[in-house]
Amino acid sequence: MVSAEWLRLDEAGTAGVPWQRWGQLSGQPSQARIPLGWPGLPGRSWQLTDVLSQNVFKRDGGELASSGLFVDLGPWQSHLLALQ
Repeated sequence: MVSAEWLRLDEAGTAGVPWQRWGQLSGQPSQARIPLGWPGLPGRSWQLTDVLSQNVFKRDGGELASSGLFVDLGPWQSHLLALQ
């Protein structure tokens, strides 16, 4: 499993929406907890929208900050998540 993260800039050029991308690069299913290092995660709920499938996941910010995001991908699957 591979992972990448970045912040999409808003119109003013300041940091905006965090994005996270995961891909499963094998023919076997895989699970992982991906650490997220963004400030401001704890203390609120987050909506993660997969822009590839339009699936929406709701997660607690405290869990994201402490344990990371649990990802469960089948063979050759991927997520491209926007956090809001």
